[in-house]
Amino acid sequence: MGISAQNSHTILCDYIFPDMFSRLFPVYYYDALNHQMLEPCESLLSNKNLKNSYRDQWCRFILRFFCCCLPCNTSFSCLRTDIDVIMKYNDRNLQNGNLSKTLRSATKRNSSSTDSSPSLFNLEDSPNATGFVKIVLNTNMSKTLVAPWQTFCEFSINGRTYFSSSMIRKAVFDSVNSVDENSLPASRIFGPFKHPPHIELETKGPAVKLTMFPIGQAWYWNENQKFVIFEADLVFGIHCHRKWPPCAQIWFSRPRFWPSATDVEHLKESGYVLVAKSSKTSQGHENDLEWLVSFPHCETYLGRRIPPVARAGYLALKIILKDHLIYICEGLKTYQLKTVLFWELEKHPMEFWEIGNIEECFLCLFDSLIECLRRRNCPSFWIENHNLLQDCDEDEIAELLFVLQRIRSNPAPYVEDLGSMWC
Repeated sequence: MGISAQNSHTILCDYIFPDMFSRLFPVYYYDALNHQMLEPCESLLSNKNLKNSYRDQWCRFILRFFCCCLPCNTSFSCLRTDIDVIMKYNDRNLQNGNLSKTLRSATKRNSSSTDSSPSLFNLEDSPNATGFVKIVLNTNMSKTLVAPWQTFCEFSINGRTYFSSSMIRKAVFDSVNSVDENSLPASRIFGPFKHPPHIELETKGPAVKLTMFPIGQAWYWNENQKFVIFEADLVFGIHCHRKWPPCAQIWFSRPRFWPSATDVEHLKESGYVLVAKSSKTSQGHENDLEWLVSFPHCETYLGRRIPPVARAGYLALKIILKDHLIYICEGLKTYQLKTVLFWELEKHPMEFWEIGNIEECFLCLFDSLIECLRRRNCPSFWIENHNLLQDCDEDEIAELLFVLQRIRSNPAPYVEDLGSMWC
């Protein structure tokens, strides 16, 4: 069941993606716990930070045992995080045919050599959904480059061959589902007493979620109190290096206190990633062709620059979400909370995020979330016209607002610390 540290990267690339994936896509690992991207040459489990996160497994086992045996909620389980694995194909010349000038102005380096080169993919804005694009395969490129991708091109419209997001999602799921159970990462707490774990595999948006539980875990108080051996979201994406999408150009001109001008320049160079997710507003074949514009590298970079007080407020909101809100509205995710945090960091000077002001900082984030729900609009931090709440049910939002108002009157009991699990 287990794998050695030096072989973990090989297993993820060659077993989960045995064919074209392992040859074409360099894999980057995003450590959500420590907010950093791990380079392809680094092993998933040999990395020092990740290794340390597994080191206290006996302690975690004891704590989770109490979580499962005592009828109480705990912030320990609510703050559990997973590993996000982004399988990237780097197309450094990716261009939008109608807006190539805008794209060229968004990058400063290699503009003469990079943008003039032919690209394997070209972009078209989706007419039905902001923040989504369609990817056109450039069939004029050499057959060696084009042939592997044509398998995932389902539609040809007006002589254009479109890259199918739905076919890619299915290919990723099938590849992960075919992995030998013995090749998957295993828990370190069982040692020689290893048993085959219980494995769950499901599609969540653009990701394939792989979760492993110890065998024999037949019951638990709630979803957050499961003892998880290994948990990861695997996402395929096309990295548009040193590019910036036209739909997010206004982001650079917004007045802000955060991030700094130097950080903004760095973000511009980081580029964006197209992930295989379609909008829920599109119908028919359009739904199979759309790709979501996302900014994982930028968000990882900004995550390391969040003031400690702001981070504490975000974690408190996350505890409330996991313990009291997620059962009311499944459409409300931690990503919306992170978006609210980014917006408030942009609006307030750094002096606001001081330890002596921690209560006001938390209420600022809390009130901002309530206001987004009232307006039924949580604009993306990067693309303002993209509403992150558009898929949420109206009745669920109404009930959510009622509960949030009750929590707002006295939030302290809803935010439990680690010591509360010993109650």
